[in-house]
Amino acid sequence: MKRYRQLVTYFKESYHPNRLYSALFMTVALAVCLHLTSVQIGVHQPLKATQGTVQLLDLMPFRDVDDSYIQLEAYSERGRSVYWYSCLILDSLFPFCFGILFIYLLVLLYRNSRWEVVIIWPLLIVISDLLENSTTAVLLLNYPNRFESVAQLGSIFTSFKWSFIVIFVGLLGLGLWIRKNKKLTNYFF
Repeated sequence: MKRYRQLVTYFKESYHPNRLYSALFMTVALAVCLHLTSVQIGVHQPLKATQGTVQLLDLMPFRDVDDSYIQLEAYSERGRSVYWYSCLILDSLFPFCFGILFIYLLVLLYRNSRWEVVIIWPLLIVISDLLENSTTAVLLLNYPNRFESVAQLGSIFTSFKWSFIVIFVGLLGLGLWIRKNKKLTNYFF
């Protein structure tokens, strides 16, 4: 618990509005770059073999191994190459930027409260996203060879990431709601 407190203290002390705005700017800029690369990969094009569209593996929680390889095949050789470089460069920076942004948003809502330990929740999102990116890079690099255990791990990390994001959104909503209701503020903070 001591390490958690040290991390919370570090992020509380490092908070400054300019850092929040910088993290927001970098997150948006990287999101735009990732979107542009997804267009190069062929996302949202119809799949040839089945109903549906081409999607990034990052956006497919609870997928099975066959779903992963259907998507990998649909990317084309050029699309897989673009996605691989995107995983290594853009999608390696993106989790750090949105992680800092998410942390600072929680700092604004929960600092100096008895619930301030939730400030470091976004670190779970960052870790699961980086692990997911690693598995995606391995699958892309080794395609057409099937690494089913890596594909399963990738799905697990993607599912964890999206579950952690849902909880983060709940924490944001709860923090805003508590801050809005003065009576609850005294109880929780």
